[in-house]
Amino acid sequence: EQKKEYIETTMKSVDSYDFDTITTQEKIELFKTLRDRKLHESYLVLKYANDVISAVPSNQYFDVCEQVVVAALDFGKEDIAEEYLNILINRFSEESKRVKLLIAMKYEQKKEYIAAEYLYDELIEIDATYSLPYKRKIAIAKLTDKEKAIFLLNEYLSVFMADVNAWAELADLYLSIQKYEKALFCYEDLILSNPYNPHYYIKVAEIKYTLGGTDNFVEARDNYAHAIELCAKENCVRALSGLLMVFYALSSQKGYRFDAEEQALYKWSSNKLRTEYVDSKSPCQDIVIAILDSILDF
Repeated sequence: EQKKEYIETTMKSVDSYDFDTITTQEKIELFKTLRDRKLHESYLVLKYANDVISAVPSNQYFDVCEQVVVAALDFGKEDIAEEYLNILINRFSEESKRVKLLIAMKYEQKKEYIAAEYLYDELIEIDATYSLPYKRKIAIAKLTDKEKAIFLLNEYLSVFMADVNAWAELADLYLSIQKYEKALFCYEDLILSNPYNPHYYIKVAEIKYTLGGTDNFVEARDNYAHAIELCAKENCVRALSGLLMVFYALSSQKGYRFDAEEQALYKWSSNKLRTEYVDSKSPCQDIVIAILDSILDF
């Protein structure tokens, strides 16, 4: 709920600008908003860079230069990145942590990964609590070697244990190489950090369903049901669909019998999913309804 509120506030703060009539002062404020909220809007930064650089207060000048370097690297504008990187090097030297990070990112953008990793390792050695070089090393590894990326993420999480995004990224990497039990551990940790996020319960349910077997199907059922409960005010088609798939899987388990509560839950979720497709006027609604009619009949 807090994350959702943060995202809505963030988008409102950026969308509040009229980009057709935006003034120079508003552009400066926009750049500060992007920095303060750690937003990545490289297109806007490059679009307004010249106007902001020429008018920004001196106490923000080098921060803006840093923004422009990152945005230019994102778009492969090497000449612009080099120009503003040299301004920062002349002011702070190549030994500055933030400047060295930008130099490493320049190597990374050129796909000179060995040189980039060498600088990232230097930064980590200087300050083991500096998270950005870890993240850049992980980003490189994800492109070249998933097993290495997993190793680096585990190393990162040994220092930054509260980084929920890193736990989710690690879980996704484990899923991509079919290490379901390890992915499950990551999502269970995420549930401990935020027990009100339905997405985590859905992921746990999907993993349990994939692992198969009566016990796992039952746990998948419970997690899907809890996710639907947490999504009470929103559509949760993914969880509803998953729940029905679990019921179908349980029906094929030898000796398994549905009790009255399970039958009621199945009928409710089936009707709920049917309503969601009908109300949304989905082009798939006829197919979905036909499938729902053919799954189970208590």
